[in-house]
Amino acid sequence: YYTPSAQVNDPTWFEAQRIMARTGWRSRSNAVNQAGMETAISAFEQVNKEFDITGLRWTLHRMSGTTHEQLNRLKALGGNVNVCTRSFPLAASPAPAAAPFRTVVDNGIHAGIHMDGGHIATLNPWFAIYYAVTGRNGLGEMINPGQQITRQEALRLFTRGNAYQMSMEKKLGSIEVGKLADLVVLDKDYLTVSDEGLKKIRSVLTIVDGKVVHDAGIFA
Repeated sequence: YYTPSAQVNDPTWFEAQRIMARTGWRSRSNAVNQAGMETAISAFEQVNKEFDITGLRWTLHRMSGTTHEQLNRLKALGGNVNVCTRSFPLAASPAPAAAPFRTVVDNGIHAGIHMDGGHIATLNPWFAIYYAVTGRNGLGEMINPGQQITRQEALRLFTRGNAYQMSMEKKLGSIEVGKLADLVVLDKDYLTVSDEGLKKIRSVLTIVDGKVVHDAGIFA
């Protein structure tokens, strides 16, 4: 369900949240903008007075603006956010929606990265990371100033952060004993390659659950 500010009094969306809370389901809503964040968080707070949602990990995503006050209220409800990189293909004019990576990371709320559907943005994760760490679109234009994050932070959001949002942090997100053996060997050093080089990173060996599913033959 979408939750822009226009839906403040939308009984259908609100009732859907009540039903999900009552049954213990996850809720994922598009926040759209800062006003939409306020709409959704206020609704979640109201629902939480009737049904405890603090253990359900409700998610707000695709927001183009938020504040620490909003994020703190969402944290108090056990919620999290997923920042969208759909603006990567867009030109600098008119200005595309911002992606509040820096605000979210500095706040400390559980967070991940998503890329939207393939009909809207590329599904190449390296393009998303390039956008998150540089603030630049596919043409190299600055479109998200002041919200850049480090490569380590972007990697954490894409791995551990997304695993948490799927409630699979005990199986995915990091290389540890007892977790699924999902890993890649890259053709470039992610931490030292140039910013432009980030977009060209490729896997030369991909392992899923301990099984090789892609092998470029580099180690033959």
